[in-house]
Amino acid sequence: MIKQYVNALLFAFMISSSFTSCSGRKTNETSTNQYQQELKTNKMKTILIIGINPYTIDFTNPDLPKGLTSEIVERGTKATLEKLTSMGYEAELFLIDTGASDLSKLAKHLKGKSYSGIVIGNGIRSQTSNFILFEQIINEVHANAPESKIIFNTLPTNTDEAVKRWL
Repeated sequence: MIKQYVNALLFAFMISSSFTSCSGRKTNETSTNQYQQELKTNKMKTILIIGINPYTIDFTNPDLPKGLTSEIVERGTKATLEKLTSMGYEAELFLIDTGASDLSKLAKHLKGKSYSGIVIGNGIRSQTSNFILFEQIINEVHANAPESKIIFNTLPTNTDEAVKRWL
């Protein structure tokens, strides 16, 4: 009878140990999932899109498509940011006024955060009137974010493709 009692206790101990072990495994799985989520968050690629403030653009400029407005540019920019975010990127926008020559705010912004990639918008690159500004931006990015990939789109609608090319 004592032997049966000891066997029953051992059996009960083994069962309770296996429940504890299973619950520990569950906790470890939960911890592992949380850890993997943190790794994903830490590895999230950050994108900075540098563009021209649409409310400072001269839409009478013959270099620009006819019918383009600040509202259209703004909607396109918002859609681009949303698309990049849905793809898992942390995307943000930095706008520069047309005719700006002081890029100290951009320099400060670049120093304040590490970016995986920096998109310099076609609105800056394609207009002859922005040539000097484009050079200045390239030099600010080079000086203040040397680890970032420099990315060029050809249209606002293909920024995601340009980002995927480099990141």
